[in-house]
Amino acid sequence: MLAVRTLSPDLIVCDEIASRDDADSVIAGLSCGVRFLVTSHGESEKELLKRPELKKLIESGFFHSLIFLKGASAPGKIHRIVRL
Repeated sequence: MLAVRTLSPDLIVCDEIASRDDADSVIAGLSCGVRFLVTSHGESEKELLKRPELKKLIESGFFHSLIFLKGASAPGKIHRIVRL
């Protein structure tokens, strides 16, 4: 939060959200007006919702889309976009 307040970033990129503390920190930053791009492993929305930290983020109302990549067969290529 200190970095959010003093550096005033427009966007923060977080690789691999893995804990409730991570989710709480992202939500706190979102509440301050910072945009976030977060990553996590998962093949479907249903699979992501099984993880409490991701469920909290998805259900927070701050995120607009889930973007699923094709994976190792086509690195960086989008497989599917789910609008929230």
